[in-house]
Amino acid sequence: MFDIPEVSATITEHRIHSHRCPCGQVTEAMAPAGVRAPVQYGPNLRALAAYLVVYQHVPVERAVELIADVTGAPALDRLDQLGDRGNL
Repeated sequence: MFDIPEVSATITEHRIHSHRCPCGQVTEAMAPAGVRAPVQYGPNLRALAAYLVVYQHVPVERAVELIADVTGAPALDRLDQLGDRGNL
C-alpha cells in the first residue's frame, strides 16, 4: 500500500502588545526578526503555490482553495499575499 502523510500547516502566532503610559505615550513591542506583516506564509507554502500556479497551470483561485483545503492554512484573498514584495 502506498500512502502519503497527512498534510497540515504549522502556525506560529506572535502577539505584539502595546501599552499606554499615564503620560499618554504608547509603547509597542517589536516583532520578531523576519516578521514583516500581520499574516505571512513560509517558504514551503510559497513554493507549493508557485509550483501549482506556474508549473501545473492551476488557476490562482483554485490553487488558493486547494492550499486552504489540503493544509488547513487560512484561505488567502490573493496569491500575491504569499510573496514578500506582493508576488510569488
